[in-house]
Amino acid sequence: MNKSILGLSLLVISGCASPQARIPGQTLVNASPRLKRDAVRAVATYEMALAPYRGPLPVVDTQVIQPPGEIAAEQKTDLVHAKWTERWLIKRDGTNFPYRLQFTAEGSKGTDILVGIDTPNFGKGPAQVIDIK
Repeated sequence: MNKSILGLSLLVISGCASPQARIPGQTLVNASPRLKRDAVRAVATYEMALAPYRGPLPVVDTQVIQPPGEIAAEQKTDLVHAKWTERWLIKRDGTNFPYRLQFTAEGSKGTDILVGIDTPNFGKGPAQVIDIK
């Protein structure tokens, strides 16, 4: 990755939410600094692909739209296994844009985060290809 793109990525990521800042709304990621950081980075990376960088992209609100149906824990590590979906509103140029984040926590394997525009068919089929020019 070229250094200017990496620098821009870090600038956008740090502008979205500071690691200590609580993300507003119902999100479940506030309990884990690492998961919160990873979720903000995932949204920031997706946002950079959609729109040119124009300053900080604050998280305006979050909602849990599909709570974890079942939560299990690994016996040796007490790490959680769960799956849930959230909607995040990101402010860009005075307008709120909805994103859907699907979290799949697999204990010691980590947590997968799928990010996309909040649409009815989110997660049902191939991802949309974004042509960056």
